[in-house]
Amino acid sequence: MNFFKLLIRSLLDEGHIVDIATNEDYKKVPTYYSEWGCKVYPISCVRSPFKKNNVKAIKQIRQIVDKNNYDLVHCHTPIASICARLACRPLRKKGIKVIYTAHGFHFYKGAPLINWFIYYPLDYYKKELEVLEGISFMPINDWNNPNCWLSCIFLSGKIKPIDIILKLEVNNIETRPIWKPMHLQPFHGKYDYIGTGVSEIIFNNGLCLPSDTKMTDEQLNKICNIIKELWVE
Repeated sequence: MNFFKLLIRSLLDEGHIVDIATNEDYKKVPTYYSEWGCKVYPISCVRSPFKKNNVKAIKQIRQIVDKNNYDLVHCHTPIASICARLACRPLRKKGIKVIYTAHGFHFYKGAPLINWFIYYPLDYYKKELEVLEGISFMPINDWNNPNCWLSCIFLSGKIKPIDIILKLEVNNIETRPIWKPMHLQPFHGKYDYIGTGVSEIIFNNGLCLPSDTKMTDEQLNKICNIIKELWVE
């Protein structure tokens, strides 16, 4: 927490109100932050994407931000940035902005490939595409434990998955719908199944974006820019 001392002091000197949300134990948070007037809120966010604590953290962040009417949320770790974006999504109509400063924890040369595969493409896509009307990303619920293996989006506006598929295809980029439910496939069509139509909704409105450990920023940026063109045509 000492890392942010100069940044927070500078913001306070300029007249801004700065509060802190952290999973650090209160005893580990330097006392000078409280002495400066910063409120310190505990949240359950953890670095691993596989922990259900992050679901709780999303709700905690949303309550904190909604209660205090902040103009800006500044994140400093990959999972915290995802939690904050999900938490603040319903509040963006109020004008709140979320920014993320990457300090290279997961994305450094020589880091395990699993770090790049899970964190980087999804984080990049969320940063660039979540602001578009009608796009939402894979939800994190309190009853599941996602591994973020794919970067999936759900479309609820005028742009449909086939629009993005065809737009990318023209540029020699392949992307696919989320898997077709088994009971809709010809071989299994004659058999009984149990369901309420959720899988059909996800299949008709979902899309798997390109994700690979070898993808570069240039490739990710190209994909995002092509998709964004659909919202201005």
